[in-house]
Formats: sequence, C-alpha cells, structure tokens
Amino acid sequence: MPTVLKDIAGPDFPLGRIVVAAAGTPIQLTSLIDSSGANDPAASNRTGSVYEYGEPRFNQIMFQGFKAAANGLQANTGNIYIVRKDGDRDDYGTIVSVVKTGETVWLSAAPSVKNAFSPYRYWIDADNNGDSCLATGYTF
Repeated sequence: MPTVLKDIAGPDFPLGRIVVAAAGTPIQLTSLIDSSGANDPAASNRTGSVYEYGEPRFNQIMFQGFKAAANGLQANTGNIYIVRKDGDRDDYGTIVSVVKTGETVWLSAAPSVKNAFSPYRYWIDADNNGDSCLATGYTF
C-alpha cells in the first residue's frame, strides 16, 4: 500500500500517485487522501467540520506525468489532463492544464495570495488507461 502523507502543515503535502484506470473517466485529485469527498468544502452533504487534518489549501500544486514502473517511475504513454471537478479531457472549458508525458506542471498563485488552491477543485484525466500523475501541494 502506498504511503500518503497527510501533513497539511507542509510546506509540502504529497497527494500521491493518482491513477486514471479508464481514460476519459476522471479521478479526483484527493482520491488517496479523502476518496469519499467528506472534507470537500463544496459538498452539499457536508455537515459541520470533519477535517481530520484541516482543510487542505495550497499556494501551489505540482503535477508530474509519470506512472509506476518495475522499479520507480517511467514517463506516461500519453497526456494527463488537469480538469475542474465534473469536467473531462473532452470538455475543453474545464481543462486547466495538460501534462505531457514525463513533464512537470505547476499551478501557482501570486506570492501575496495565500492558500489559493483547494485540491477538491481538480480532477485528473488521461489519454491512456493506467497513466497517472504524481501530485504535491505546497504552502508558504
């Protein structure tokens, strides 16, 4: 079982390796830290504060286009798409960024803007089954 560090105090918060099992079927960025979405601040069924580690919010989120190899990682076969919740790789109005195979992409806020990004806002889609990305949130 992969380790997922729930250290919101940061400055780094590894969200893990997010695997898209079926291309065209997005996976939530928080799938390894809160797969049910219980801590999603936008959830309509949320009652009270249920944050075990506090609401995760970041100044930057790093995405890396790699999947598991026999040892370590290897570059994906195709692109990874960072999309807004309820979007997918074919809904161009929801694509925030494209991570090419083996590439690193950053979502970054201005230095004066603290805690700008909620990981619940983003999902991951892919061109190929089994492609994945490593995601890490950063706070300052």
